[in-house]
Amino acid sequence: MINKIKVEVVKTAPKQFTDMLAGIRTKEEAKNWGEKWGFTVVYFLPTRERVYAQRMRKVSDQAKTLETKSVRLTAIAQAAIERTR
Repeated sequence: MINKIKVEVVKTAPKQFTDMLAGIRTKEEAKNWGEKWGFTVVYFLPTRERVYAQRMRKVSDQAKTLETKSVRLTAIAQAAIERTR
C-alpha cells in the first residue's frame, strides 16, 4: 500500500504545524520531504521557499516508533532484572 503525499501550495504560513523546513524550492522537493518524515499533508510556501507539515503523521510511522520504544524499554527492564539477581 503506497500512501500518497498531498502537497498544498499556500500564500501564507499555516498557523498550526509541527515541523518546518526552509530551502525547499519546488513542489516535488516538498513532496519528498513529506515522504521522508512520514507526513500525509504538507503545505508549500513558494515565496519563502518553506514547507510546513500538518500535525498528523502516518499511523504506520507512529506504530513503528512505538514498537521501537517498546523493544528498547523491554531490553532496559530485562537488563535491570539481570543486575538485581
